Amino acid sequence: SAPKIFSAVADALQWSFQKRGVSWVAHYLDDFITVGSPGSPECQTNLGIMLATCQRLGVPVAQKKCAGPAAVLVFLGFELNTNQMVIRLPEDKLHRTRSLVRDWLGKKACKKRDLESLLGHLQHAATVVRPGRTFVRRLIELVSTVQTQDRWIRLSLSTRSDLNWWFVFMERWNGVSMVPKVSMPAIPLETDASGSWGCGAHWGSWWLQWKWEGPSIEWPISPKELLPILFAVAIWGKHWGGRLVESHCDNMAVVAVVNSGRSQDNTLMHLLRCLFFMVAHFQVHIRATHIPGVVNNAADALSRGDLPRFLQVVPRSSQPTSTHSSTAGGPVSKRTTRLDLTSLGPTVQRLLQAGLAPSTQRAYASGKKKY
Repeated sequence: SAPKIFSAVADALQWSFQKRGVSWVAHYLDDFITVGSPGSPECQTNLGIMLATCQRLGVPVAQKKCAGPAAVLVFLGFELNTNQMVIRLPEDKLHRTRSLVRDWLGKKACKKRDLESLLGHLQHAATVVRPGRTFVRRLIELVSTVQTQDRWIRLSLSTRSDLNWWFVFMERWNGVSMVPKVSMPAIPLETDASGSWGCGAHWGSWWLQWKWEGPSIEWPISPKELLPILFAVAIWGKHWGGRLVESHCDNMAVVAVVNSGRSQDNTLMHLLRCLFFMVAHFQVHIRATHIPGVVNNAADALSRGDLPRFLQVVPRSSQPTSTHSSTAGGPVSKRTTRLDLTSLGPTVQRLLQAGLAPSTQRAYASGKKKY
């Protein structure tokens, strides 16, 4: 009950701050933070009210930890930079987490206390890398299956795949994450997939389409609906850094999977790993929204290979100079632009394999060889 009582006291203190005129304040246990408009005395005023309130109520304040007002501030072990609008994981914590994940790759079993220690580091990093929260959930569920600290836990293939995701991402990440640009409108992305022809995505005057070939022809509709979202982030993500992308999709299952970050289906989970890798890499914030299929005209036309209908719905989009099984277009310029998506295939395949445990890769290779 101690944490509950402590949190209740902190909540009451925050309420008292706000009643006395603090414009905005938040807290995590006993750490409080306030923000204000740039170039204004708002932060200084808020800080003064908070300190005076604590003194009046007899609440002790650690003066050595009291900092600001400043545009760069350390809070809960993270560096918040409101000039550049980024959150930074300190270098020592970044290197420590990288080394820790690298050491865990070869493990097949561990004690509960060791797994809890790893989870602490990953959850801390996931505060900055928001897509990373998807890849700690199964580790949390695994910890809860054992009661005593010294009991051994067998790491399942799925949990080792999650650790592989962290390893691949952490090796490339510089420890910096962009804060969403809430002042800017969300980027609308429309996607669709058909069971027979292929899939497509549409953003502004840019578009892409992909015709099913090989194993993807036999996929269920849900993975097919998720694939154009992955393609769109992989191709256009470099233009979306720090922005919220509103992905409009007419498949309820895919909307739920993207927003929750998890799925029981192996194919969907592999595609989610690739999607969230791209989301984290490009510092994109993605949210899926369901729309009725009857209003998803532009993406529907792309997914059925009906370019004349698409260009009629979105006349400002460019038309490819030739027809490919996979094409992409953009705004009309002096020369029509087109991107061949077939070059993306090896990259997607490499990311899929990076999300699999070594034993799973060996099992797949053995099955393929026997087939």
